[in-house]
Amino acid sequence: TSLEIQVSAMGVATPEEWMWLESAGIEMFQGDLFAKAKLNGIPSIAWPEKK
Repeated sequence: TSLEIQVSAMGVATPEEWMWLESAGIEMFQGDLFAKAKLNGIPSIAWPEKK
């Protein structure tokens, strides 16, 4: 019987990691290979330069 547990691979950074994980049966991925991390979707802050 199957436990019906879904596994998500986090921190996937290279195509080689992705292909290896996919060949191992992983179906959900997250990491820099797909999208760079953002703080709650907020773009980087452009701080003013000190004078």
